[in-house]
Amino acid sequence: ISSMIDDVIEEVVNSYAGEIKYSDDWDLPGLLAYVEQHILPRVDFTIDELKGMTRRDMKDFLQERTHSLYEEREAELGSETMRELERAIMLRIIDDKWMDHIDAMDQLRNGINLRAYGQRDPLVEYKFEAFNAFEAMVYSIKEDVVRYILRVKVVQQPQERQTFVNQGEEEAEKKP
Repeated sequence: ISSMIDDVIEEVVNSYAGEIKYSDDWDLPGLLAYVEQHILPRVDFTIDELKGMTRRDMKDFLQERTHSLYEEREAELGSETMRELERAIMLRIIDDKWMDHIDAMDQLRNGINLRAYGQRDPLVEYKFEAFNAFEAMVYSIKEDVVRYILRVKVVQQPQERQTFVNQGEEEAEKKP
């Protein structure tokens, strides 16, 4: 999960501050809005705090905030509950994304032969697009896992009291 957080934050910072050399041209309002809507449920910093940072400092700052929120969640829920939550979320998201990916690959396979009309090798085009689709799926899985783990509300139901009754007492007494 920690590496997923790092990857998602790095990609977000690169997409909003990417190759633009001067920090005045970065889309900091877009970055802040994205972080608030998709990663951190509560943002306790402003655009002004981000303005003086380098890309690296901004990435480290956001990773630190996200990791501390993750650690708070783990302390709040307990380690065992957090692992169960992570397993359930990851399984669900991977299953959904994989099914979507399989459907997309079927559609790609059905339409790839049209590339031959454009003087392109369909096999090379298929490999290229399939690889890009797979990478997009992997990133989407990471993004959704981070979002759900940090934002999901866990409602713990009280455990029912279990009563065990020995119904075979007569048989238990007969055995040596």
